[in-house]
Amino acid sequence: MEILLVDDEIYTIQILQTAIDWNSHGVNQVWSALGVAKARELLLAHPVDLVICDIEMPKETGLDLLTWIRETGYDTELILLTCHTDFSYAKAAVSLGAYDYCVKPIIVEEIEKVIAKALEHIQESRKMRKALEESVYLERKRKIVDTSFWKDTLEGRNGSTPEELLKHAKENNLALELDDTFCMALFSAKFVEEERLDYRKITQDYFEKAGEENLFVVVSEQKKWTVLVKNRTAETFRNLCSAYLEFLHEEKGLRIIGCFHPELYCEELVTAYRGLYETEKMMTSYQENLWNAREVKQKHAVDAELDGGMEQLLYSGAFAEFADTFEEYLYKKQWKHPISVSALYTLRADICQSLDVYLKGRGISAHTLFQEEELCRKMNEATLSVEHMMRFVRCLAQTIPYENNVTDITNAVKKYIFQHLSEDIGRDDIVEALHLNGDYIARVFKKDTGMSISQYVNQERMNQAKLLIATTALPVGDVACSVGYTNFSYFSKLFRQFAGCTPREYKLRMRGNEK
Repeated sequence: MEILLVDDEIYTIQILQTAIDWNSHGVNQVWSALGVAKARELLLAHPVDLVICDIEMPKETGLDLLTWIRETGYDTELILLTCHTDFSYAKAAVSLGAYDYCVKPIIVEEIEKVIAKALEHIQESRKMRKALEESVYLERKRKIVDTSFWKDTLEGRNGSTPEELLKHAKENNLALELDDTFCMALFSAKFVEEERLDYRKITQDYFEKAGEENLFVVVSEQKKWTVLVKNRTAETFRNLCSAYLEFLHEEKGLRIIGCFHPELYCEELVTAYRGLYETEKMMTSYQENLWNAREVKQKHAVDAELDGGMEQLLYSGAFAEFADTFEEYLYKKQWKHPISVSALYTLRADICQSLDVYLKGRGISAHTLFQEEELCRKMNEATLSVEHMMRFVRCLAQTIPYENNVTDITNAVKKYIFQHLSEDIGRDDIVEALHLNGDYIARVFKKDTGMSISQYVNQERMNQAKLLIATTALPVGDVACSVGYTNFSYFSKLFRQFAGCTPREYKLRMRGNEK
């Protein structure tokens, strides 16, 4: 171990260097400094374990050195020396984390006892820290092994019979009994726009704080993860999952859905795991965000199709009007029961087919259109849910090119507004994006649409607000913020002007239309 003696009185340093048998205490290097500045240099250059420092010194004091040591995170203990018996010094030293405090003149036998205790304390602290680090490492390694085992089990790589699973569990030193039961839930973030969230850590932390020790979180895809809990009743597990989803929504602002299988034996896990994935695909609406996979057969999915009027809107290129009509149709259709996945696939195919007729009639290549990355992504995601389908249709309405330059400019403005709807959109932002004169853009847009850019922004925000109010459980205040309004009263006033009713009345009306 290494010691640093700091004192502006050279004889104090000499006494400590010569009067104490440092070797007997396991000290192999004793450094010295006549001031705080030199002490800092030595501390930065050498791994000092214990500093013995006078408090009263010119320019900087021992308390200044102790403060610097703690602020820089230097791993050392410190014993302070002083000629005064004033308790305020001792109090300051203790508050800064000094190991002890000795009064001058030095009595060698007494300070040597303090030094011996300090060195013993340092050794014990480091042993405990090392043991803790090893324990944390082993626990982390254990979790990795456990998670890997359960991932392999759920995906069928550990066999399907109880004997095979028990054999693999034993090989991995994992506690598994033949009569253990499991509850399993699959959670999906398909209604969440953010891509890079550590759902495994968020989930692990939540369930562990809830007191779940026998918990395993398996991440199978970027936006899907599975929770496996041992020996819990169906009711307890359902309540846990419900509370977890509520936590994610209220505390994290995340719209997560989940489906679960209660009380499974180990040999039933593989089949149940596959069943959860099929169930998740059927969850095309966020309104009912937790399903019991065993009750799925009781849920009646409804079909949906484009009627002649909607097809005619597509054929004629009235995409904005089609989007409004289609949106209202879908939300009325799925208010009581989810729209089936097959219906979403059919709707997407019909929309693309009608779109192809429109584009070919105007000599526009559909291949060129779908090179637009965002539109292509939204088309691929359209069958995930009703909400994803509407994102695709809205994006389509803003992306399709028109035949004349005036409308090309209008469409570019609409596209920019659509992509930045939740932000504070100013005319300068649009000018910068289009590289055109601001007055010219405003004039062309007003002539082509019959409304100003600001009026159009409000209209699109209201359309998005209606979508969120009708399909999510978000508070109205959160809806207002998500579409770019920080003033709730102003949002409510505008909503009434556009919808003819308050946000709350709108939701009740949507429900009433289905009854």
